[in-house]
Amino acid sequence: MLQSKGKEKTQTPVRIIEFELRYLEKICEIENSSFPEPFSNRYLADLGKLYSATFLIAERNYEAIGYIVAKTDCSRAHILSIAVENNWRRKRIGFILLQMLIIKLKSKKINEIILEVEKNNIPAKTLYERVGFKLIKEIKNYYLNGEDALAYYFKI
Repeated sequence: MLQSKGKEKTQTPVRIIEFELRYLEKICEIENSSFPEPFSNRYLADLGKLYSATFLIAERNYEAIGYIVAKTDCSRAHILSIAVENNWRRKRIGFILLQMLIIKLKSKKINEIILEVEKNNIPAKTLYERVGFKLIKEIKNYYLNGEDALAYYFKI
């Protein structure tokens, strides 16, 4: 249970579940509102089929409010996307999704995680560093819009 902040303190049940196709439309909305170069609906659907066990959804009242997806390869995972609906940001949803993914990956004998994040994305960098990700390098012109990325690494 997550507790919402505000004048009234109410218990808000948020569940973390594996990918379900019925949430795809909402996941696409979250993706499109979160990134200047969002993944296509088709690509997200394909990720859901290929990596359903590592495509986790935060849902409340049977509505997706956030997600994280990682592709896996032998003993390494690559986080491809993490996003939370605007109204649910800064309520630890991203942190919980990331923690649950790490637990899931550990159970699958995955021992390394990598990811890239836009260099100027302070909230995302703060989240990754809080969890224990280490900055390993800067990648010039990583994104189509010419923005640089930072690559992070996490040892499970």
